[in-house]
Amino acid sequence: LLGTVSPIFTGMLIDEFGIKSAFLFSGIICLIATMLLLWVKLPMNVGIAD
Repeated sequence: LLGTVSPIFTGMLIDEFGIKSAFLFSGIICLIATMLLLWVKLPMNVGIAD
């Protein structure tokens, strides 16, 4: 859902506030994604065969 809404929202940001707001928005989205990945416990040995 975010992949569909994000470009539309970014276009509206650019129209209203300029191109700098689009870079700020994408940076915030990247930080949120990084925080979520750091928080999720991923398995260490998936797909490694002996």
